[in-house]
Order: sequence, then C-alpha cells, then structure tokens
Amino acid sequence: QLVAFGLVVVLAAAHLILMPRTRYRIHRWEITPEVLYVQTGWLTRTRSIVALASLRAVETSHGPLTRVFGLTTVTVRSDSPVESVRIVGLGPSSAAHLRAELTRARA
Repeated sequence: QLVAFGLVVVLAAAHLILMPRTRYRIHRWEITPEVLYVQTGWLTRTRSIVALASLRAVETSHGPLTRVFGLTTVTVRSDSPVESVRIVGLGPSSAAHLRAELTRARA
C-alpha cells in the first residue's frame, strides 16, 4: 500500500510539473489586426483562423467545475455557420481582455 501511495504521489507531482508546460505548447491563441488564430488539441491538433471582419459574437461561459477553479471559456462565432472557436481555461482577466479586444476589432 505504501508503494502504491508513493507511486500516486510521484505521478501527481509529475502531472503538476509537466501539464502546464505541455498545455502551453499545445493550446494557443493569437490576435492579429486581421485574424484570430487558435490552436487546440492533445492527440489531434486543430488550427483555426477566424477573420475579425467576419466576427458575429463573442461569448464567455463558466461551467460548474471551471467556476470552482476561476476559469472562463471564450467562444467566438463568425459569419460561417460551421466556424465556432472556443478558447478554454482562461483566467478572468485574460478572458475579459480577449473579449474586449475582439469586440473592439468587431466594431
């Protein structure tokens, strides 16, 4: 039992150390004067480019679990019926800044 507990502790520590770095490399977003670029995915990478001129709506949401951790999801919808981009796991200030910047670009 002690060995199992030690293994769990080591795996949890490794997860806490490696996960933020891995998540930073995999999940990215960037706003240029013309487009919003979003990259997501662990096993399958998805890269989306949304023209700022075609933005229709910018929404923020908080699920029950993300609310506990103080995180926000920003959903960006464009004129295309298929194109909807989600940026998950932002802090409140980052989400507010992103939403303000996209709303300003949309105007």
